[in-house]
Amino acid sequence: MREAFVTLNPLAVLAVAFLGFFLGWVWYSPLLFVRPWMKEMGFTPEQMKKPSTSCGALMLVGAFSLTILSTTALAFFINEHHIVTWQGGLKMGLLIGCGFVATRQTVNSIFQLKSLKLYLIVTGYDICLFALQGAILGVWR
Repeated sequence: MREAFVTLNPLAVLAVAFLGFFLGWVWYSPLLFVRPWMKEMGFTPEQMKKPSTSCGALMLVGAFSLTILSTTALAFFINEHHIVTWQGGLKMGLLIGCGFVATRQTVNSIFQLKSLKLYLIVTGYDICLFALQGAILGVWR
């Protein structure tokens, strides 16, 4: 287990975390799901256009820090299981995305009474994120 942490490639983890952040920017943009996401969250375009504050910057820093943490965990699992192909990394990403994230999000959505549409948008992003990151980390060691 120690070896899996020692052999992590910090540059790969950081770059793949940035890529994950870029995927989120596209996912929650007018190109894809920002409008239905806003509707399901009960946000208006006016609320979204408010000038960014230090709170917004703090949210982005926190979100990116947590993305680095989740990317590091994914890289650890890929290293621990000696995955060296994009297909193996993709499978590990899908296993974590579907097996852990999606199932936990389902439980949360049930008790929070969130809509199926919101669940699919949010959870779909996480599954795609882990799948993409896993595929890249599977080959970039």
